[in-house]
Amino acid sequence: MALAFVFVFNVGIFSAQAMTLPIRGAVKDSTETFTGTATVRINGEGDVKLATSKGVACMGNFSFESWSKGRGKVQCEDGRLGSFAFVTAGFSGSGAGTIADESFDFIIGK
Repeated sequence: MALAFVFVFNVGIFSAQAMTLPIRGAVKDSTETFTGTATVRINGEGDVKLATSKGVACMGNFSFESWSKGRGKVQCEDGRLGSFAFVTAGFSGSGAGTIADESFDFIIGK
């Protein structure tokens, strides 16, 4: 019985652990920029919350495909959809993607 309690307790603690890092980027060939956060959970999946310089909110999700690479999707409240890929090294990284047929680049961390 005690072993079962320890297992449930540890799973509960670790499943709640997450890390949030800042994101900033820009749409290529445009004046539109964006800032926000990426939150990754211990299972390698995460969420992004962004706001553009045009006042548009965007949200999405991502998952790691390896220790340092991942992919995700994003949807903005103005109807634009996009996808992105990224690489990380510790608490920083970079990535690129497309949204509504426009390319963007971003950095993760400081």
